Amino acid sequence: MPVRIARTLLRRGKHPSRPRRTLLFASALACLLAAGCMLGPGRPSSVASGEKYEAGEPTYDDFFKSLYAVQLTMGQAPDREKHVRESVAKVADAPPTASADELSQALDKRIDSLAKAGVSVKVSTTNLDGDDPTAKVVKSGTATGTDAETVSSLEGAVHDAAELLTDLRHAKPELARLRDVLGPLDPKVDTAFHDESSRKRTEVRQNLTDAGKLLPLMVARDEEVSARVTELFHAMEKASPPAVAAPPAPEAPGPKKKDKKAAKGLAPRPATTPPEKPAKPKPAAEPKPAAEATPAPKPPAAEPKPAKPKPSQDFEP
Repeated sequence: MPVRIARTLLRRGKHPSRPRRTLLFASALACLLAAGCMLGPGRPSSVASGEKYEAGEPTYDDFFKSLYAVQLTMGQAPDREKHVRESVAKVADAPPTASADELSQALDKRIDSLAKAGVSVKVSTTNLDGDDPTAKVVKSGTATGTDAETVSSLEGAVHDAAELLTDLRHAKPELARLRDVLGPLDPKVDTAFHDESSRKRTEVRQNLTDAGKLLPLMVARDEEVSARVTELFHAMEKASPPAVAAPPAPEAPGPKKKDKKAAKGLAPRPATTPPEKPAKPKPAAEPKPAAEATPAPKPPAAEPKPAKPKPSQDFEP
């Protein structure tokens, strides 16, 4: 019976939209792998049908709301991974079913042809095994025409793959938390819904039971798709050149010649200063009239020697 339901759900509509197809896939997966997912004859529970269940009690509603959000992520994960792989295969001109090694070899040839056209491309990733992985396409040169479309498609595939891997990494701890929260909820159903009918309590219990069966399936899917995306990233990195030369940065105003020589280890020439202009002679100041010179005192005249006395004419010897 579950297999028949799954086939009916998946065949409903020739070209269902992705959200609708995701919900149908989640419902089919739950019914195929979770035994006893029926609430009465021919009526699956909301959780088993991939629908959001509202129990009408805050604690239980919070649990089912979080469960539904992770259920959507896990339901969409396989289609998202398939889309990324097909995009990379298209860039590499490889079949969609190509293995990781085959994709790497084909992509290597395509990147080599871009390099011959003057465009270097490299897929660079960080923290692939962590909670917040990142990936980008590092490129150098200007691509035109078909080459530009190839680079753009590769950038889109790398972005989508990194986004998917991030969603899966964030979902993993949330799945573990929901598993821990689920344990105490079932024993408290009678207390939390004591005013409700026994049918309502049975409905709540059935959705909790199906949640318990679905959680380990989603954990397994998370690990499987994460491994496939990581493998694809490794294949793209392997096909990339070791490094991409960055385009030359615009030159800043160049230093003086003497600075360039100093950078090369040459002794700079001594700086020469321009000859100073001869200073204009200041006009000579007119000499101030000198004060009248005071005659220097003459030395005192020598006293006259006493004249020898003339012999007296009256002296007689």
